[in-house]
Amino acid sequence: MSAPTTTTSPVVNNVIDEGLCQSPTMLPFVPLPEAASNESFAAVKSPCSAKEFEDIFYVSGSNCFWLVEKKAFKKIKMVVSEFEAKVLGSSSKLQALAAQGIQLDSLMISPTPYSFLTPAQQQEWSNIQASRPASPTFSPYGDNSQAAVHKQFINLAAEDAKCIEQLEQLKRQGIEQAKAQGYEVDNNGHYYDPRQAKIGKLLAQYNKARATFVAEKPPAEQIELLRQAVLKTQTLMQEHSNNLMWPSDDWFSHRQENLAKMTSAQQTLNRCISELGALGVAVPEFALSGIEGCVAGDKCYASWYAYLAQKKQAEEELEKTTKAFLTALDSGYAASSDKENPLLPPQQMFQRQLDAINAAHKQANELYEKALLACSRQVPPRVLAWEGEYQRQPMDVLTKGDYPLREICSAALSVEPLSYFSLWQLPVDKVKERAGDLLKLEQDPVLLALLAQDGITPLPLQKGWFYKESGALNFDKVADYLEQKNIKVKALDSWRSRFAGHLGTLLYRSDKQVEFGPFDESPQAQLMRMMSYSDWKGKLSSSGKIDPPPMTLTYQDGTVSMPGPSASLSVTAEFYPLRGEIDLFRITLPRGAKPTIATLIAPKSGNKYQINLGTWAVDVHAKAWGKAGAMLKAGREASLNASVGGISLSGLDVAVKAEEKGEFTAEVGAEVGCSLSGRLLWTPDNSMIQRLRIDDQAAKLPLQLCKATTGLKAEIKDTLSEFPFILSWRNNRMRLGVKAGVLGGSAKAKGYFEFEVDWQSTGYVVAMFQDLLRRCNYERVEVFADEESYQRLSRASQLALLLGVNIGQIVAAEKDFVDRLYGKLNRSQNAGLVAWTLSGHLLPKPRNPNQALRLDTAGDAKANTEAEAKLKAWANGLLPEALGSLLGTLVASAKVLKLSNPPVNLSETETHALQQMTIARLVDWLYSGKATIENRHKFQEAISRMSDINVQDQIGAYKRNLATLNSYMSSVADAENDLLPLMLIKYKSAKSALSNLRWENAQPNYKVSNMYGRSQIQDGWNVKS
Repeated sequence: MSAPTTTTSPVVNNVIDEGLCQSPTMLPFVPLPEAASNESFAAVKSPCSAKEFEDIFYVSGSNCFWLVEKKAFKKIKMVVSEFEAKVLGSSSKLQALAAQGIQLDSLMISPTPYSFLTPAQQQEWSNIQASRPASPTFSPYGDNSQAAVHKQFINLAAEDAKCIEQLEQLKRQGIEQAKAQGYEVDNNGHYYDPRQAKIGKLLAQYNKARATFVAEKPPAEQIELLRQAVLKTQTLMQEHSNNLMWPSDDWFSHRQENLAKMTSAQQTLNRCISELGALGVAVPEFALSGIEGCVAGDKCYASWYAYLAQKKQAEEELEKTTKAFLTALDSGYAASSDKENPLLPPQQMFQRQLDAINAAHKQANELYEKALLACSRQVPPRVLAWEGEYQRQPMDVLTKGDYPLREICSAALSVEPLSYFSLWQLPVDKVKERAGDLLKLEQDPVLLALLAQDGITPLPLQKGWFYKESGALNFDKVADYLEQKNIKVKALDSWRSRFAGHLGTLLYRSDKQVEFGPFDESPQAQLMRMMSYSDWKGKLSSSGKIDPPPMTLTYQDGTVSMPGPSASLSVTAEFYPLRGEIDLFRITLPRGAKPTIATLIAPKSGNKYQINLGTWAVDVHAKAWGKAGAMLKAGREASLNASVGGISLSGLDVAVKAEEKGEFTAEVGAEVGCSLSGRLLWTPDNSMIQRLRIDDQAAKLPLQLCKATTGLKAEIKDTLSEFPFILSWRNNRMRLGVKAGVLGGSAKAKGYFEFEVDWQSTGYVVAMFQDLLRRCNYERVEVFADEESYQRLSRASQLALLLGVNIGQIVAAEKDFVDRLYGKLNRSQNAGLVAWTLSGHLLPKPRNPNQALRLDTAGDAKANTEAEAKLKAWANGLLPEALGSLLGTLVASAKVLKLSNPPVNLSETETHALQQMTIARLVDWLYSGKATIENRHKFQEAISRMSDINVQDQIGAYKRNLATLNSYMSSVADAENDLLPLMLIKYKSAKSALSNLRWENAQPNYKVSNMYGRSQIQDGWNVKS
């Protein structure tokens, strides 16, 4: 019998993405064959005419057993022993080099159009590249004149352009062939595998189905019914094999007889949930249904739908109120006819709705933590698509389908469940093909071709060998089949029980379809298991994790310029061999006993400020799988690198063709197959603790600024400034960059970890940066990533304090909402409204229109001490940009102010006086009886920015704006306001003490310009000292 030949696709190369960023890819469903008859088995090779077989084994990814005769068994035993000695027995750092020697260095290739070309097209590509002409060269005998060289250059350029066009044509063919295989290619050349595209489509269906389901306002029984359906689906996925089929639409229809109206929505929703779970993505319903991670599944699941309803209602109310508020602002805050949502001062307008959203966010955080825990405990672990959000990841690598590694479970070869060898080790002559598509093995034609003459026979798996309900292998059925077919396997005489036990851990089959199971047989999972053989040797079972030997996190100590600890820590890890995943490390960097003292430099003045930043720490958990996990596992090293600035994971890159040890470095969270979670902790210094009013709440320390429930990611950033922290906004999220040295003790580390700040902790972060600016006399220091980030902080600070809400709620709001609201409140027509918000309670009775104020408190500052203290703290907490913008709003021409609740009706004169009172109070609060460098500088910066945040000529802007302010405050607007004259006196005193007289008295410098004749133009300012 001749050996079967290997077939390859005539259209494209067999390549598939195995470099998934967030979950391992599992083998696709391969249908089980029907029970083979005697005739069909004899057609392969009649066991009746054969000698007894030496061994029987299973190859990961195939769909059959292999019966091995003595000659073939000797070859396999030899190459398995050699592999164990040279690769598995080597030190981890040498494993990759040893694997390279037996052709295991080409698993991964970069996704390019070339990757998807046929072998013939790839050869054509190489021929074109080789034929591209070189640049003109000097000829010792030919014509080297300028004209000859120019003609030669033109001819060569034309030939090269022709070659480039041919390569472009092949490139387009490669992209089209990639798309034909189901890959997506965007305009930037990023490749997305078919699984990512399918996830995106399913999530769109899920969001629509959930909206339909929720719109039906399902009662508690319906929610519980859906939960039970999802729970049963999960249980089947947990217990069954790689081939589980989803419950049909009528699987639970008998329980829906009284809920016919919701049947369609429920079935669609459950189908989407189940199919996403099969692809490794867990939506909240899936995660919170009671499997492992969420013990109180009923409560969690019902809470999820209660949260959705609460959040939707709160957002609708906020949107309705916002529209009414903005409409009112456009009309000068006129009386509203909406009795259910009466217009209130800004401090009161949004509080109820924001409180509701705050409560919803709090509930969501609790649910999110439970859902994350549940996802991590599922088998295999899944990615949580919170509220249907999932960011698809472009591929960094493709797994070649012709990977030569073979992972086998043998009855006789080893006491371990799995053994390894490379097809390139087999001593077979005259056979060039040494690979085969691992994802379409079925009977592994390449292995059969290599060993058929030596006696190896495929034995297809039969349906009757597996338990119908669980999909587990019943080895007694296999033994009965062998006996019935008169097949004797010598190894089973001695090792039947051991072999059956191994197969019970690994082999599951069912006539129901699923794309994952407890045993991941994909190439990258096999590579991961091979690289970590020494960790799981003697421990592999279906029960769960393996605890590998501890590794050490070493701190590469650089030049330490500020106090801090260095790290040399024992690192714990967990390894899940069956799914090819490892927890690289779980570490807690040491909490510094001494605070971090940093130096801030103001670019303009050159002034240096030493700042106590408190103590910092971070808890980090990193895990990896697939290609990245295997590569990192080869090195088994991690280091906190002060010179680079970050936590690096080091190993060996097996994709190195040269006979040299390659270096592989992956930054946490950035490399395909790696993920990071953790917490950023901060303990402020004593003065900051008092300012945050947590001095009596020691239990709150350290403050947790960032945590895993916010989707924490860490990326190594380039150097942004010398300061160890940087604040930025991106994608509507506040991000805090922390220089790696702060977390390890060296201020010289250049890289930054970037954390997404938990919205509930935003107030702490903003308070920290505002305190930094105070200590630096409000000089512009490099603590912001860009101008946009600086303006966002200024606007958020002003809005949050003006509206009387948590700044985190403002920062978490949509940017358009913040900008619209900020613009409305800073338009001149709203000056009276702002003034009323800040000073309306001081108007004396009976002229105070606010009926809510008692006669004995209206206009009495002492009776309003608490309110005054809060307002003063608010004003002094404003950044210079925010204070300047507020002053610029208040100097607008006064207009009649009418409010409906409370009933306010102020004339232009009364409103003008109220605006004057507010300006006077703001300036007097800043002065507070003492003209310090800090408050004088803040006044200078605020006045300069009354008209525009961005100022080119700061001295000129200061002089113009101060003149406008003086003019507005020059006379008493309302003679009947007894409080106003005293306030104006305080204003003038405070303004005189705070004003920069050198800028105020500066005279322009002029120079002669020839641009428009010989006219004089201004050239800066003459500032006398």
